[in-house]
Amino acid sequence: MTALLEAQDLVKSFGGTGRRRADRSPQVVKGVSISVAKGEILGIVGETGAGKSTVGRMLIRLIEPDQGTVRFLGEDLASMDRHELRRFRARARMIFQDPFSSLDPMMAIGNSVAESLLLHTDLSSEKRQERVEDLLERVGLNARYYARHPHEFSGGQLQRVAVARAIATNPDLVVCDEPVAALDMSIRAQVINLLLSLQSELGMAYVFISHDLSLVGHIAHRTAVMYRGAIVEQGQTEQVFKDPQHPYTRELLNSVPLLDAQLRAARSSSRPESARVPAPPDEGTGCSYVGRCPLALPLCTQQVPQMRTSHGAEVACHLYPSNKTATS
Repeated sequence: MTALLEAQDLVKSFGGTGRRRADRSPQVVKGVSISVAKGEILGIVGETGAGKSTVGRMLIRLIEPDQGTVRFLGEDLASMDRHELRRFRARARMIFQDPFSSLDPMMAIGNSVAESLLLHTDLSSEKRQERVEDLLERVGLNARYYARHPHEFSGGQLQRVAVARAIATNPDLVVCDEPVAALDMSIRAQVINLLLSLQSELGMAYVFISHDLSLVGHIAHRTAVMYRGAIVEQGQTEQVFKDPQHPYTRELLNSVPLLDAQLRAARSSSRPESARVPAPPDEGTGCSYVGRCPLALPLCTQQVPQMRTSHGAEVACHLYPSNKTATS
C-alpha cells in the first residue's frame, strides 16, 4: 500500500537541557520509525508513559520532534510554511482522550465543529451550518443540538462531537489518542463502531493509540508495540497477536484475560530458554527492558537492540539474528 505518512527516527525530550547528565531530561521518545498507508488502521499500544501520545502529537506536528522527520505524502512537515501547514491541518486531524477538556465549555458544540470549516474552507455561514448539522446527524446526534453547550452532554455524546469535528474537513488521516478510554464500558463499543463505520465510508487512515490490546487487536490492520519510548515490535496485527516475538509483547498479551488460553499457551511454549540477568547500571547502554525480561542475555546489558525481521514482524531484540532476513 502507498505510504500516506512516514516518521523516521523521532526523538523527543521534555524539561531540562543542562550539559551534565543529571540535568538532562530522559527521552520520552527514542528513535521511533513508523508509517501508515492510505485507508489503514495502525494501532500503537503500550503501558502508560510509553510515549504513545507524544508520538501521535509529533505525527501531525502538534509538537516538534527534537530529531527525526515526518513526511506526509513525501513532504517533510518541518519544511512546510504557514500556508502549507494549514492545508496539512485540514488533511490530518486528531481525536483526544478526554472529550470534556478538548471542547471549549463556553462555545456551542456546533460552533466547535464549524471552527475547522471556517479555517480551512470558503463555505458561507449558511453552508457551514448545513455541513455541521449533517455531521452531527452522521455521528448519531440530532442536528438540533447545534446550539447546546458541552455541559449538556454525556461523555459519549461529547466524543461523538469530537469525532464530527475531526472529520469535518474530510481528512486523509485521523490520530485517535485513547478515544474511548474516558468513556463508560457501555458507551465504548458505540464510539468504536462509529469510528469504524466512518473509516470504511470515508476511506480515512487512523493511527489508533491505546493501552487496550483487545480493542487494538479487533480493529487495527497493523500494530506497533512501544516500551519506554521505543518501538520494540511492529507488524500485521494478526501476526503480532498470534506469534509475538518480543518478550514485552508476550508479557502484554499474556496480561489480557480475554485472549484465547490456547494462544497464551502456544506463546509460552515457544519462548527460548535463557537466564535472567540484572539490569545494567546505565540502562542507556543496553536494552531498556532488560530489568524485566526473563529471557535476557548478557549482550542485552551492553548493546541497545536494533530492529530486525523475525517471523514477518519487525522486532528490537537480541534473541534474534541481527540480519534483515526472517528467521524460522
